[in-house]
Amino acid sequence: MNKKFKEILIRHLEQYPLMQAEDIYKLAYQFSFGPGHFFINEEEALKRLFNEAEQVNEKEMEIVEVGNGYYRYHLVNDETTLRKIYEAFIKTIKEGKPSNIDFESLLNEIGSYLNNLIISFDSNNFTNLTNEMKQKGYPAISHSDLYRNTYHPHYRLVKKL
Repeated sequence: MNKKFKEILIRHLEQYPLMQAEDIYKLAYQFSFGPGHFFINEEEALKRLFNEAEQVNEKEMEIVEVGNGYYRYHLVNDETTLRKIYEAFIKTIKEGKPSNIDFESLLNEIGSYLNNLIISFDSNNFTNLTNEMKQKGYPAISHSDLYRNTYHPHYRLVKKL
């Protein structure tokens, strides 16, 4: 498995122990493609960012590496910070550099790796999900309900500020 992704996956499984198959798939997707799947109306993106930030209570911005130069910048309700995140988000999307990662191979390697982990995670769920996503052309997906309800993720994926 890609060494950098393996490190990031282990760190995420430790930090977010209730990750589901969808969350691991999403992490691999972000590692491989960044936010490049977004086709975005910039004005609408700014409104959504400020609306979403109203839901957060964090005082300090958490920055989580997902690999290949991409980071999750967790939102704080601060206009100056949000504008910086927004500008970096739009710039990252516009860069749109294709990944040199073979996404399908990475998913297969993750499935094999999960089979060997001694954690309470059913790797069959991941295999079933990746098979379903393959049939759909490997789309971007949202976090699992359990992840959203437990960890309340509010972030934008950008190249490091």
